[in-house]
Amino acid sequence: MGGVTTELAGSYASNPILRASLIAGLSVTENLKISVLERWRQGMTIAPRNYSPAPELVVLGGGKISPVFYTSLNVGYSLERAKWGQADIYLNVQNLFDRQPPIAGNTGGGFTQAGSGAPVTGDDLLGRNYTLGFRYRL
Repeated sequence: MGGVTTELAGSYASNPILRASLIAGLSVTENLKISVLERWRQGMTIAPRNYSPAPELVVLGGGKISPVFYTSLNVGYSLERAKWGQADIYLNVQNLFDRQPPIAGNTGGGFTQAGSGAPVTGDDLLGRNYTLGFRYRL
């Protein structure tokens, strides 16, 4: 049985080859803590490297999907310990700079998420969003 091997690593038909996350935290006071999360993924190509497109294949924008990064910020405050346990309040801002994901497109037909010009899986679709929370521990 023979066949053609198509290398999809790093193309839109797969996930990015390289991704990275960095977390940094700072205790401003004994009770106040700040942390930052930075997520990044490499750029990708729309068609696989050894893919010979048919003459009717049209790739707009040069067939490249830009690399992207997202920053999240978390601020937490621990309330003084009481007889009843430990309580924390926190505010989390995801996609702090409201970075829009690069549009990817579609390499095939059909009714897929990618066919609607949706971003790469894992990219932030919501934009900046906030979470205010309360945590309680005995």
